[in-house]
Amino acid sequence: MISPVFTNKEEWKAFLDYIYEKYNDFSYIGTDPAMWIYRFSDRGDMERAGFYASSLALGNVKSMNKFLFSFFSALPKPMSLCGALSYDEILCRIDGLYYRFFDSRMLASLVFATEAMYKRYGSLELWFKHHLCHVSDMRLVLSSMSRELRENMPVDVGIMLPLPESKGTWKRLLLYLRWMIRRDNIDLGLWEGVSPSVLYVPLDVHMQRLCRSAGFLKRKSNDFKAVSEVTDFFRNLCPDDPVRYDFALTRLGMKAEAES
Repeated sequence: MISPVFTNKEEWKAFLDYIYEKYNDFSYIGTDPAMWIYRFSDRGDMERAGFYASSLALGNVKSMNKFLFSFFSALPKPMSLCGALSYDEILCRIDGLYYRFFDSRMLASLVFATEAMYKRYGSLELWFKHHLCHVSDMRLVLSSMSRELRENMPVDVGIMLPLPESKGTWKRLLLYLRWMIRRDNIDLGLWEGVSPSVLYVPLDVHMQRLCRSAGFLKRKSNDFKAVSEVTDFFRNLCPDDPVRYDFALTRLGMKAEAES
């Protein structure tokens, strides 16, 4: 873990830039669910793959990847063909699949509701921009997106998608936004016209431990206030790209955990 040995902004930034250069490498993509986006070439499929992979980003990487292989194999190619299917027809394709807390009914409900967003907006990018345009506070943007998606779900998906009133970290949806909006060796930057400056850190367990050990996360609860506290620290270092160090620091946290 990182010891809080730096006393000023310049020292922190120099250190974090070093970590970024070391770990922000495509050779680490297999440790991140973003790898599934790179399995597709159609832009719509990449958007969908990222959304589904982030929504299901729970548990260890090996189990998650095994499930996602089965999940994506069961869906039609291109995945936009799901838009012509009913909920029951989607369920028939993935019947029997389940992952952790989520059964095939929940999975089919997520796919069906996602296609409803495509029918209304044309893309998940325009869906996000619609909500960002109407609400500037990111937690309210996420809440508004959750509410609309849930309104189109035939079956409740439980914790696969936080409830609109959730004050939690919204980690998985923030992770998806990072992939779609930023562009570097890992993040794809598929969405144009959205500044990375609006992003918030996807505060997973590795990032929580690392940020607390470094001293720039004082809050004990893992909630959106903690997300804001961490993001504010990084925004002070990189106003235009506050989640620049997320992937690299998460790999560092994984490495430290594996060695402990």
